[in-house]
Amino acid sequence: MLCQQGWAERGFSIKCEVCSVRSFVPMEQTQPTSICPACQAPQPYETNGYGAPVLQYRLHALIDHAADQGVLPHVMAIAALSKHDEGTFLIPGADVEFPDGARREVDLFGIHNGTVVAGEAKTSPTGLEKSDLESDIKLTAALGADAHLMVAIGDIAESVVVQAKQLTRVASLRLILIEGEKVTYVDRDD
Repeated sequence: MLCQQGWAERGFSIKCEVCSVRSFVPMEQTQPTSICPACQAPQPYETNGYGAPVLQYRLHALIDHAADQGVLPHVMAIAALSKHDEGTFLIPGADVEFPDGARREVDLFGIHNGTVVAGEAKTSPTGLEKSDLESDIKLTAALGADAHLMVAIGDIAESVVVQAKQLTRVASLRLILIEGEKVTYVDRDD
């Protein structure tokens, strides 16, 4: 399925005994005689226990780069919120400029459930640190949002959630937690 969508590609791998480089050879670049892409030495494709070449997969370079740059939690948040409201529209990684010329980057900014939302998305829950919460929530408020998003692929530490509840209450913002596929709407009074 990922190959059909252009997100991954099929091929074979070579572990060269001459130059010691392990290489991926996309299916469309295979030749009758396998050659190491690094040193051009004739080398066999890696095989299974029966001598047949093993089919390998790798992410498309752009998708792989996006994963390395932490895009996964942004996409995950958009999908999770869209399940609750089909009209959700979020911009991942928005660069904003304020009237005083100050520039900031916000991980997510847009509309969900008819309200403006903004916030942070991290690959690891430990990336949502207490020390950054105040500035993250101030940015959300400065953008005129109604709710602050806290997004992580795993469970966010309870101590971080408690602090976020306090800070969003002071800023008159709702808090929306997205932990994996789980979405929690925290009222200001919680």
